[in-house]
Amino acid sequence: IFLNFESVTGLNITLSKIKKKLKINTDSLSKDDEESLAEHLYDANILVTEDNVINQKLIRHILEKYGIGVDIANNGLESVEKRKKNDYDLIFMDIQMPVMDGITATSTIINYEKNKELKHVPIIALTANALKGDREKFLSVGMDEYISKPIQKNELLSVLNTFLSDKIKTDIKTETDIKTDIKTETETKEEEKVKREVKKKILIAKELHLEKIILIKIVENLGYDYETLNNTSLLENELLSNKYDILLTDTNLVTDLMKENNTLFIMTTINSKKELNSFIKEHRQQK
Repeated sequence: IFLNFESVTGLNITLSKIKKKLKINTDSLSKDDEESLAEHLYDANILVTEDNVINQKLIRHILEKYGIGVDIANNGLESVEKRKKNDYDLIFMDIQMPVMDGITATSTIINYEKNKELKHVPIIALTANALKGDREKFLSVGMDEYISKPIQKNELLSVLNTFLSDKIKTDIKTETDIKTDIKTETETKEEEKVKREVKKKILIAKELHLEKIILIKIVENLGYDYETLNNTSLLENELLSNKYDILLTDTNLVTDLMKENNTLFIMTTINSKKELNSFIKEHRQQK
């Protein structure tokens, strides 16, 4: 909704693509404009009604940058149902959508609010095809404001500050804050990645191919990380890597050195998936 996405193909949205698309030209502002275009954090929830998945992801990214909670409706009918079940501070309503268009959805929501004597949630019309007289048409059906797509950052901030002025938090979101947030999020993901990498795995080393295949299917079904060893003569050397905490193998392959390893849980007989899962959980909880 907010940017021109013609150069983005498919649904594979990455942070680099989003950041590239969010580079918006900033015009010099007069002093009268500065207050309405100031960047704030908002204690608010917004319902975004938009049928395009790419637009949904970008809208969520932009609004969450300002601390706003975002709920997504894929069409007008979903928007009506979500409004009936939840309270929002603002609704962005795309005009052309399948199932139910934005005009019909707006009228339905307004009638619902009147019948239930509920506080009206401001509805902002969004459309990619801006024509003369559109704003007046949308306002006449009960919408509170109109923005044409692709939306500029200044237009968005003006709408947020106009309709969410009572939801502004005391601290201001600066560009430095935003960059710090992105950096912190990246560092956190890297730390989680490292933790996953050092997580112990299950090693499957069976002489019979059929037994090995069965065990692989069971372990995969249980959702555990594992590796297999095709050359069982290398089993003892493989265990020296210290990557594994559980060994599923044959009795004749177990050596005294393996038995002396207090951190390694060895299973040579497995009667059921349930039994295997129980032993794995018990062993890892004891560590």
